[in-house]
Amino acid sequence: MAPTTRRITTPTWREYLAGLQDTNDSREWRYRFYVTRPEAMAAPTVVATRGCFSYARLSGGRIRLHFRNAETDGLSPLGIERRGQRLADLAALFEHVKRTLPEPLQVVGASWLYNLDAYRRLFERQASLDSLDQCFPFQVLSTEASVQEFYGWLRL
Repeated sequence: MAPTTRRITTPTWREYLAGLQDTNDSREWRYRFYVTRPEAMAAPTVVATRGCFSYARLSGGRIRLHFRNAETDGLSPLGIERRGQRLADLAALFEHVKRTLPEPLQVVGASWLYNLDAYRRLFERQASLDSLDQCFPFQVLSTEASVQEFYGWLRL
């Protein structure tokens, strides 16, 4: 799965970016924008969690991957020594997907974590990311693939 970037075309994001350009206090603008749009910031409901990974259902036969630090020992959940566990988390999560959801499905990943080699190495063979918008220090990168790709890759 190679990450892709998309031009920002939704009205909400265009409004956000326009507001950033028209303000002298970007911190205040971001805060006001956030508190006046709680519904736009709400994440889809998580369906299942396995280790550090979970997923939520989206419209159009898609699911979205989520990542959170579920480790309790203070060590990095993305450390090289944890790669095997993270792959086991993904395998368990996609085993649940395969067992419970109808096909065909597309898997969406959109996270600033795709900027980190430690996260990308769980998914990709590609080492560089080209032509990213420079809007945020860590851009949200998005990738989408057929759920069959995950079943084959995780040997499910």
